[in-house]
Amino acid sequence: MPDVLPIALGLALIAPLPAVAAAVDEPPRASAGDYVLDGRTASLVIRLSGLVGFPPPILRLTKLEGRLHYDPERPDRASVEVAADPRSVQASHNPVAHRAQALFEPEKFPTIRFASRTLTWDGARGEAKGELTFHGVTRPMTLAVALAAPRRDGEDAEERVRFTGHGRLKRSAFGLAQGRPFVSDTVGLTFDLEFVKPPAAQAAR
Repeated sequence: MPDVLPIALGLALIAPLPAVAAAVDEPPRASAGDYVLDGRTASLVIRLSGLVGFPPPILRLTKLEGRLHYDPERPDRASVEVAADPRSVQASHNPVAHRAQALFEPEKFPTIRFASRTLTWDGARGEAKGELTFHGVTRPMTLAVALAAPRRDGEDAEERVRFTGHGRLKRSAFGLAQGRPFVSDTVGLTFDLEFVKPPAAQAAR
């Protein structure tokens, strides 16, 4: 039986947020500035698949950080960066988590990171081109992205924006080729993140 731990057919950055409206054609009316990822709700979820008849193990990387720069007047200056700590991996069964952590080799490669080089918009939707660093390998990646309208919990609440998207990668390009040809080499990546404007930045508006 092939080792299924490195087999990631579904990869998602998921922040379990209250329901918000999907991104529309017009850009959101978010104020310009720097936003930081709300790490209290965000998680990186890796769904492993490839063996028929077995439920796919689910791994969660729960320690994340990131930033988003957004300016509705100069969308060409937007940028995003998200990093996950592979040592924060969790699984429904501890042995799976331990094997996954060993596979990621977090002591040698302590960060999984995506950083955009360009972030272009057509209304509220766009394309992020940048680099993904995983397992010590950095490769170019293009993501289809969308920005939803900011959500406020009250008159004086922090300003938030929701950033979503998807893309694909080849796991073998990052040195994780185990399991082929029994499982796909293609990894689908989706993410759903909430960024918040720090209080100091809000006060400066």
